Amino acid sequence: MDKDVFIEDIQLRSHGFTRENGGAAITMDDNFLRWPNMFDAHSHHMLELSLVKSGSGSYEIGKHMYDLVAGDIFVIGNTEAHRIVLRKGQYVDNLTIHFETSFLWNFYGQTEDIQLLDVFFNRGANFSHQLDRANPSTKEVADLILKMEQVFITQPPYYKLRVKILLETILCSILCNYDYCEASHNSARLLSHKDIYKIDEVMDYINFHLGNHLTLQELAKIACVSPAYFSSIFKRYNGVTLFEYITQKRVDYAIQLIKTSNKSLMEIATLCGFNSSTSFNKAFSRITGLAPSYYRKKGGT
Repeated sequence: MDKDVFIEDIQLRSHGFTRENGGAAITMDDNFLRWPNMFDAHSHHMLELSLVKSGSGSYEIGKHMYDLVAGDIFVIGNTEAHRIVLRKGQYVDNLTIHFETSFLWNFYGQTEDIQLLDVFFNRGANFSHQLDRANPSTKEVADLILKMEQVFITQPPYYKLRVKILLETILCSILCNYDYCEASHNSARLLSHKDIYKIDEVMDYINFHLGNHLTLQELAKIACVSPAYFSSIFKRYNGVTLFEYITQKRVDYAIQLIKTSNKSLMEIATLCGFNSSTSFNKAFSRITGLAPSYYRKKGGT
């Protein structure tokens, strides 16, 4: 999956690969932003690691504002609204990794790999979204991210496995070399292989039925568990609620249709499971930082 999109002074190049059911597992996006064209604050169901390749500006993440320069790395959770803020004359070339939590077990993974996500879900008092510039490990992590970009571009043998190993190495380095997580040796967040299989089965069903009216009761029945239990394990493993996940997958599908079809935005909204143009526009803008009409006008194929 290689795509180029140009939106005035917003330029994006995307690499990635998908789950067997078609849902995105991991993407790497090279975003070039120049003032005054910027994304609005947005959030998404994927976790994010961001490396500033060049330029300067500010990164707003939730209630925090960080100055950014080349070499900075940011860790952003899947419920945190964020945006890059530029002043007159500024630009940023920002390389981002977006990945689903399931990527760590859907591609050659083990259930214990979820502990690598503590920097997103088990943060301590010293946590900062911005990796410490003075820590020598920050340069090492940056080099690993750039190496991953080259793997995506060249796609050598076993490149999917290489990408996963690089991501695990990056996350492990952050866990071990920064005092950002709560010290914990329990396995309270680990799920059984049986629970993981249930979640995976339901995620497959969601990806193939985004246009349908989906209910918690229906999805819990597929997993053969109670609605309350399924809701609990889904959020524990994915970091977002079931219906936030569904909304964001619907927006992902809408983006795909905007890029690859001539269907009207109302048709796309209906195909993606939105019951009104208002709900579609609101969800699309919140997740992408752009209105669907603007996205089609400036970024469509």
